[in-house]
Amino acid sequence: MIDSSELLRHAMIRTEQHVANNTGFVAGVVQNISVTENVRRLIEHHDLSPEYVRAMGRLFVESQDTHRAKEILDRHNVVILEGGPSVGLHHAAVYLISTIAGARRIREVDREPGDPVSISALLGERETAWLLDLRRDTDIPTAVGRRIKSECDGLKLADSFLVVIGARGEWISGADDLMQGIRRPDPIGIIRKRLTENDNPLGIDPAVYLDDARVQSRLLSATPTEAVQWFEAIVQVHSAELDAESSVSLDSEAEIITQRRDMLIEMRSSWRDNLSKWHRQPQIDSRHRNFLLAAAVLEGQPVGNVFEAALDVATKLGEPDPEAAGQQGPGIIELTDIIDADLDGADRVQFRKPDYAAAAIDYFWLDRQHLRKDFVKWLATLPLNREEPREIASRAAHYILRSAVRQRSIKDVREVVLSWSTMSDLHDAAADLILAATLEGDLARAMTDQTLNWARSGEKEVQLVLAKVCGGQYARVRPTAALLRLANLAESTHEVVVRAVIESIANLWASEQLRGRILSTVQQWCEPGSRALRRKAGASAFLSLAGYTREDGRSNLFAEAMSSAVHRGLAELGWGTVLDVAAPGFALESSARRVLSLWLNDALLAEIQRDIISDVLVAAVRGENQMMHGAAMRATHLTRLLYEHPPSDQGHGGAGALAELKASIHFRAVDSLSRYALRALLPTAPTPGVESGVVT
Repeated sequence: MIDSSELLRHAMIRTEQHVANNTGFVAGVVQNISVTENVRRLIEHHDLSPEYVRAMGRLFVESQDTHRAKEILDRHNVVILEGGPSVGLHHAAVYLISTIAGARRIREVDREPGDPVSISALLGERETAWLLDLRRDTDIPTAVGRRIKSECDGLKLADSFLVVIGARGEWISGADDLMQGIRRPDPIGIIRKRLTENDNPLGIDPAVYLDDARVQSRLLSATPTEAVQWFEAIVQVHSAELDAESSVSLDSEAEIITQRRDMLIEMRSSWRDNLSKWHRQPQIDSRHRNFLLAAAVLEGQPVGNVFEAALDVATKLGEPDPEAAGQQGPGIIELTDIIDADLDGADRVQFRKPDYAAAAIDYFWLDRQHLRKDFVKWLATLPLNREEPREIASRAAHYILRSAVRQRSIKDVREVVLSWSTMSDLHDAAADLILAATLEGDLARAMTDQTLNWARSGEKEVQLVLAKVCGGQYARVRPTAALLRLANLAESTHEVVVRAVIESIANLWASEQLRGRILSTVQQWCEPGSRALRRKAGASAFLSLAGYTREDGRSNLFAEAMSSAVHRGLAELGWGTVLDVAAPGFALESSARRVLSLWLNDALLAEIQRDIISDVLVAAVRGENQMMHGAAMRATHLTRLLYEHPPSDQGHGGAGALAELKASIHFRAVDSLSRYALRALLPTAPTPGVESGVVT
């Protein structure tokens, strides 16, 4: 049997769309069902990597609508695509971007629904293809269309392009010549394109499936997302083992095709008839049904875990005594066979039919609607005290998210995240669940608001998880929202949360694309007008960035401050903030001394660098606008950091050069304050070369 999971992983590019009737998931190989996979797909959808754009362009089915849209884009460097919720606007937009020659960068405009639409802000980046998605905006100002049109010349001068997608409305007024409606593409064409353009290692003949009248009938009104689901189902069915005990003989190619076609129809019907017949068998009781449900959620797990989970779910669903004493009732092997599954060499449960696990859960969800709430509660507790809790949690989170999308409510997501955040082993799964819900179309707005509430006033545990989310993939696709939440988390009264925020900032600093935003964010935190808790977090974040080293061991921020006014400004403000909070014994003291030692050591490499660090630290002592407010205190704190507990590393020029540099910095800091008659309040520098402590 061919490994369909590998086939799907390497041979397919999926489309996800924010459509009203779409659950947000496409049928996949059951063994790979997890919220982590959901996150990967959603990130891919927003990140617009060159590989993703090329693949989506190659698989797109062109039409007269997209031909006209391409002409508009070529003529004006802008096109506005409008259409209904199920026509594939995202894929059409990405296809158009894939046709642009000369675009060095591809970016989605970073904004949340309701944020102002600023096209002029995009002109600063040359040779960039932008995607602006307005589909989730409910009230777009009427001037947006005219504003977009007014920037066409600016985009041309920047050799940049803009593709806008949204619903038709008054906002397009004034830019009608830039607008192109997109109609739903031919679903059979989508499937055929993917089977012929997708390296098809199975050599699937599209006619084997697409010539079936039942398939054609089902595809008549299919959306692009549903067409992709059919394609994925075809790949899985074509690689699945056929039922040797079927009434259909497998002696001829025609008979094999018949069984595969039947399997495809059943699979795309969620195996509903098969499951209905199974449940109606007189010998099937709640023990069998619970084992099927547990196996569906835990497919790929050891069968012993499935058996225990079946007992657990029975209790959670209200059965008083699910355990049969002794050897009463069927055992594990019999139960596995009854649910039409097998055990692999490691005694892990695998269903015989493709996508059967998801179908079994869908059947329960429809058939036992009064038990939905208890089922979700069971999913939330399922990873506890189990082997491989993270994998189980990720799988459970997938179904919790699926339930939330169907109900268009984040209530269950919120409760599960709060529960899992109290257990460190489940923080990764909780973070993935937050991220997936925040990016999933029908949940995005409510979940975005929820994360902001948590950042401002959530419990310590959920704030730790949120800091992980905002310091990871979320910042790649929604940097503004991620940094805003980190800013709020920075004001937490819990020191462990603040440390997590600083760690997230340091992680994000590794991305060159985000450094400009991070510099701006940390600078805002360090401003004298910021609230005390945020300013303290700003000092810590600054030290984290200032201590980030390049491959040669030198401080990246110090090196940038040599030539960049922006970095120089942050260095002055950051050190000033550190000195403002640097009372004896303050929490950041060891970090401040370590980073200052690193910068001093770097400065000894060249005379100009000594001048730079001296200028930066003197400006830090002088304070905001060089107004000297609090300067005496900052000078005292600088002296202590320079001379107390000197580092064992004496720098590139030896102890003498380092002592001379310190004395020079101290002298300049003190001298700069003399005209303010503050010299009497300031510490006296030790004799150059002698670093025994602070002399006052």
